[in-house]
Amino acid sequence: MISGEPVLSSQMISTPAAVDQYNNVSSGVYIDVPAGCCVNIAVKNTSTQAINVANANIVVTRKA
Repeated sequence: MISGEPVLSSQMISTPAAVDQYNNVSSGVYIDVPAGCCVNIAVKNTSTQAINVANANIVVTRKA
């Protein structure tokens, strides 16, 4: 989510074949933020099922 709005192109889906079978998912999104401004970024579980997240990484790169 960016400033409260979902980014549908970044949706990730994983369907394990068995209980306790874990998968990796990833997504990339380019967010253009004007100079002197800011943006809130969040990760949200939109499933009705509980999920476990480990070693989550959000990488932010500043480009001049």
